[in-house]
Amino acid sequence: MVEPDPISELAVALAKSRAEVARLRVSLAVQEDQLDDLRLALAVREDEVVQLGSTLAAREAQLDELRSRLDKWRSVKSAGCLSLSAVEREGQRQTGQEGERIVERRQRAAGISGEPEGERGGERGEIYAKGASSRQLIKAAILDNDFLGHLEPEQVSDVVDFMKPAVFPQGSTIISEGSHGSCVYVLEDGKVEVTKEGEKLCTLGKGKVFGELAVLYNCTRTATVTALTPVSLWAIERPCFQAVVMKASQQRQALYLQLLQGYNSTQ
Repeated sequence: MVEPDPISELAVALAKSRAEVARLRVSLAVQEDQLDDLRLALAVREDEVVQLGSTLAAREAQLDELRSRLDKWRSVKSAGCLSLSAVEREGQRQTGQEGERIVERRQRAAGISGEPEGERGGERGEIYAKGASSRQLIKAAILDNDFLGHLEPEQVSDVVDFMKPAVFPQGSTIISEGSHGSCVYVLEDGKVEVTKEGEKLCTLGKGKVFGELAVLYNCTRTATVTALTPVSLWAIERPCFQAVVMKASQQRQALYLQLLQGYNSTQ
């Protein structure tokens, strides 16, 4: 009987081991390729998730904007031509507090007489001179208002220019509940009382806007505003206000058209 050759057996075993190692290497390479494919697929999914997140954020922003517009529309519908929500907040702020001390009414040579049942304001395109303090007061009042604060700086400047001075004696009715009005007012001196159906809502003082929705919507007044003291106001009518807004809109459209034409010419 021939004895097995140990060297031959080792050579055979080594060859088998080498073949197994080669097989394992091939299997490992295949698995690494599969892992790379999975990593690539995961990266694609992550990009899709990021894009979906951006789309979702944009949709949420649009929803927030629509909710804001809906809330404003509801407030406009319920408030009518006077921003009652702002008036009520002012009334709450004044609860338990004494009214401001009556300030001396400023006389204006260019002023207009107060008319209890009528409202008058600046005519379209007519600019009225104002001191720096009056311009700043009107500007601050407009920017602080819920319905006028969205105006662009140029529009605010034009509204300030076109506002006309008005004076009303103590006890006169500036705005009558249920009447049609077209003026918005900024109170410079004095105090007024706001009432609805005979009940007091609040007292307004210097730097307050009232009647602002009349320049935005054709509706009747929903509250009465009475001068508690001699008051000095600044007023602007709806046609003049709309002319300011229309002018800015036309200028913006002209600029967009100019930019578009310039872009097309470069193509």
